[in-house]
Amino acid sequence: GGGGGGGGGGGGSSLDYASFYNDAVNLEVNLKEDYRRWRSARREFSFCRHSYVLDPASKSTVLMYDATAQMTHEFEGAILRSLFVGGTLSAPSARPRGVNGVSSRRFGVLE
Repeated sequence: GGGGGGGGGGGGSSLDYASFYNDAVNLEVNLKEDYRRWRSARREFSFCRHSYVLDPASKSTVLMYDATAQMTHEFEGAILRSLFVGGTLSAPSARPRGVNGVSSRRFGVLE
């Protein structure tokens, strides 16, 4: 990055975004724990909130944690929705039957 006199049209020099990467953070910080702090309701310090210090590999790791968390959340929501019918917890006998009164199970079809 950037030496003296004007680089762009603004008359001043600009820093390369890689100048902000912090090797100590990228090598030493437990990103999984930092991600947890970032997503928690408490406003704890997290490098994820200041992502300009993270290099592309660390950002990719954080994105992987976030995608996993979103998939888990959606899966848990789908499980809960499947347990409730009309706002009440359904017993196995109260579950709606399939098309034409036939419901399928993992090991076969029951009439």
